[in-house]
Amino acid sequence: MSSHSLPVAAAFHSFRGQPGVQQRRIPAPGLKVLVVDDLVVNQQLLTLMMASYGHTADVAAHGEEAVRLLSEGGAYDIVLMDVQMPVMDGVTATRAIRDLPGAAGAIPIIAVTASVQPELCRSYIAAGMDDVVEKPINLDRLLAAMCKAIETQRPTIPKPIETRPRWTLIS
Repeated sequence: MSSHSLPVAAAFHSFRGQPGVQQRRIPAPGLKVLVVDDLVVNQQLLTLMMASYGHTADVAAHGEEAVRLLSEGGAYDIVLMDVQMPVMDGVTATRAIRDLPGAAGAIPIIAVTASVQPELCRSYIAAGMDDVVEKPINLDRLLAAMCKAIETQRPTIPKPIETRPRWTLIS
């Protein structure tokens, strides 16, 4: 069996045990993470990474599904968002999420992508992403980005106030 055909779990555990890997910052266990990626292997890898640190993860296969989950009240602490996906890409999804009212619109979003040229990274941040982590994923970098994004969470946008009166005067 070649090293490229290792099962995802075995590849993850061998990565995690690499000598010299020093973890600087680790988010406290118990986060609810939304993993948004169209590739099953990336979904599995990120889910395993999160589980190994005591977090739970749900998976969305594209941006439109992520927006739907968040708009329907999905209670997540952070989103790990691929950028290039079918149906709705990560940048478009991030813009749509930022337009949502309440905590959903303020959720930390980290781009997880192989497209990390400086001008692209600037465009991800301009679209509303909080940080960018390069694929292949460096676990220390991902955990540090998660800590930073959670600590500097955006202010919550209040829900619109209903303008019509709730009662009527009778003369």
